[in-house]
Amino acid sequence: MTLQSKHSNTGRLLTPHSFQPASATTPVQDAQTKGLTAEALRQHRDLAWGAFHWFNSAAYPNAHQQDRQAPVYGCDDRRDLTGGWYDGPDYGHYAISTAWSIALPLLTWMIRPQALPERIQPMHSYSLHRPAVLDLVEPSLRFLLAMQRGDGAVHHKLCSEHPAGLSEAPADDQRQRWLMPISTAATANAAAVLHLAGAAFAHSGIADDWQLARQCRLAAQRASEFLALHPESITAPTSDDARFGQAYADADERDNRLWADVARSWSDPSELADRHFARLWELAGSDRLGDAQPGWQQLNFLALFNFLAMPHQDRVLKDALLTRMEKTFHAERDRQLQQPFARLQASRDDNSSKDNHSKDNHSEENNGTLATLGTQLLWLHQLTGRRTWYDAAFDLSGWFFGHNPHGKTWTTGNADGQVQQPQFAPLISGALQAAPGLLAAGVQSAQAEYRDEPQASANAVRLDAQSPWACYLSLLVAGPR
Repeated sequence: MTLQSKHSNTGRLLTPHSFQPASATTPVQDAQTKGLTAEALRQHRDLAWGAFHWFNSAAYPNAHQQDRQAPVYGCDDRRDLTGGWYDGPDYGHYAISTAWSIALPLLTWMIRPQALPERIQPMHSYSLHRPAVLDLVEPSLRFLLAMQRGDGAVHHKLCSEHPAGLSEAPADDQRQRWLMPISTAATANAAAVLHLAGAAFAHSGIADDWQLARQCRLAAQRASEFLALHPESITAPTSDDARFGQAYADADERDNRLWADVARSWSDPSELADRHFARLWELAGSDRLGDAQPGWQQLNFLALFNFLAMPHQDRVLKDALLTRMEKTFHAERDRQLQQPFARLQASRDDNSSKDNHSKDNHSEENNGTLATLGTQLLWLHQLTGRRTWYDAAFDLSGWFFGHNPHGKTWTTGNADGQVQQPQFAPLISGALQAAPGLLAAGVQSAQAEYRDEPQASANAVRLDAQSPWACYLSLLVAGPR
């Protein structure tokens, strides 16, 4: 695969130190990957950012107007919860995945602001006087603020008793939607991203954004105080017959709470507590930074990269962490070089620590996991300047664009090889005629059958996968340092 340098005036092709695959079983792979120029990759990047629009509830006229008076489950209270991103493939809203999906673009912006596009289209509303990434996340950030309770705790989700079917358009879903009880996992994720957002919006040139930054910092502080008062895990309960869905299953909240504790330094630039740095040090030496499948449920890496992105943290400590992390990523790179298709694979060590949330293999990886790993590699490249990590992320890119056992380009669109029938309610219902740029979950095994149809789980699209995908493409297009 080759990539044309965006800084070249000669049309010179930039070729990373790519692997030679152990086997090449897909006959169409060369045609689908070697011709991907920088311009084509930029187009994919722009579509990936624009695809957030399809998750935005405000993009659908008259959608879920009942949320203006959403009842709070279990008490006599109502909230205005209009706006925000759908989780996908359906119309649920979850504080945990919303916080995750805001955090990755903001952290990418803090690490390499010029990597993100100057304008994102389509977008429901935007200002010409601030960075596009702030336009993108602001509505969902305000939605997250509206999910916070007075004592600082954050409600887990907004959903109906019986969810709408995938064939139902947003405007046709008139079911009452309830703000479900709080959870400490949602509170920790919200605290972390609100601390980060407070720092990010303080850099805006718009006075109203400075007020929003202050609001975020205050809300984050209340959430952090609630967590300090409640060291025990409070899971999101549902009704006895599970009409509102299953309770959040991840009982190990150390990663959520560590991310919140570290991110607090965005608001209070004091020295990180010794116990927190000790935990970061331990994770930096762990396989995949302690996350078997990094994503919205496994967040140790976000604590590490938040610390490394903070300009006020001690440079010596950050360099020591980076050196330690690079040793673990070298092992990841070595495994990648042994794989056909350069796909990042699971560790061969099945004696995984409990940091991996009791998952001792990576068999449930999907394209969102891989995009998250690619984003990590590119963050590491930006922080160290080491070309190895850019090359590893670049080599991975072929997997998404046809260099895989099924010869698929795992994004939505009408081109040959793309996913044309994604599992996404606005499309299935006819509310949208097209939604290009979405990342599908994909098929990770050569033995698994793939069918391009809405019922296929491989065609499911989710907000929490779109966020790392857009960040990954932006840093890839930005090129090596």
